[in-house]
Amino acid sequence: MDQTTRVTAAFVPDLRIFCGFSLLNTVGYNADNGWQFAETRKAIRLHFAYRSQFWRSALMKAGLQEPMFRANGALVMDVLPFLSSDLSLPKQQDREPRVKWQRASLTYLPAISEILRAFAEQERIDELWKVHLPVYERGAELVRPILDRLERLSEGFEAGATGKLNVTVLPNLLDIRGRGYSVSTQSDTWLYAGGPLEDRTYANYLLIHELLHRWVDLLAEETSDRAGQQNVMPKAKARFRLVADAYPEFAVWLAEIVVRAAALWLSKSVPEPGFPDVASLLAFYEGIGLIGVRQAYAHLQNHVPEQAQSGLLEEAIGIVLDQLRGFEAEGDGT
Repeated sequence: MDQTTRVTAAFVPDLRIFCGFSLLNTVGYNADNGWQFAETRKAIRLHFAYRSQFWRSALMKAGLQEPMFRANGALVMDVLPFLSSDLSLPKQQDREPRVKWQRASLTYLPAISEILRAFAEQERIDELWKVHLPVYERGAELVRPILDRLERLSEGFEAGATGKLNVTVLPNLLDIRGRGYSVSTQSDTWLYAGGPLEDRTYANYLLIHELLHRWVDLLAEETSDRAGQQNVMPKAKARFRLVADAYPEFAVWLAEIVVRAAALWLSKSVPEPGFPDVASLLAFYEGIGLIGVRQAYAHLQNHVPEQAQSGLLEEAIGIVLDQLRGFEAEGDGT
């Protein structure tokens, strides 16, 4: 790695994330695994139970209700790291997400800053944040050993780059248990972690998975623009619910397949309960629509994780792309 480049990873509880997801939960963001909400999320939902209708009406008037809920709050997560500490949008936006679909999020949420500032002021979010902050801070000890690994992996994938990369883990106890998400600019990557951070094996996999999106998403977007494989999407969405609901764009689908393969390779673990080994998990992934994930994993397995670089991710994308072309060419089974 270039000597002028430095990677720093940190765990940072963030008021902006707490505020944004407090509002989402207030107005009916119910996504979770069987409504088994974590204690902090349960407390926030009960705290604002009688304010739901008021803020739902405010969002409707601002035209924010539908886009804020889209993809389980993904558009909101795309925007939150770019807000100032007072929840306002900087007048001069000198940073932007690396991929097009995340850059577009702000256009769907033009009034989000105004709504969040009103919510924070009227509901005294800063006082509520102080009450719950100790729970967030406990996660720092759990994640600290993983931060060193994130730095080392980033150094490998950033080989040849210059400047500084800040990797920030954002605990998000008001989201779905076990959910991750990431947003990256040229010099920053934010990793949302929905927990449970107490499960060190899963936390390790989750954060590696989300970190990989920094490089894979951009490579997949560039590949998609060149390859022109959009014609496969109607067939994929018709056959696989996961693709239709979660990855309806070709570049996003392609990226997720490669990230799942690479995260399993780098984490050296089986993060999903109920699967005895990686092979059975990969077979399951293929069956739900992550076509080519087994071939990508097999290719990566021929290399040493500690020597991972972005060139390997490009190779994995090429392998998956070949599998998706085969899927497009095969008959429909009728």
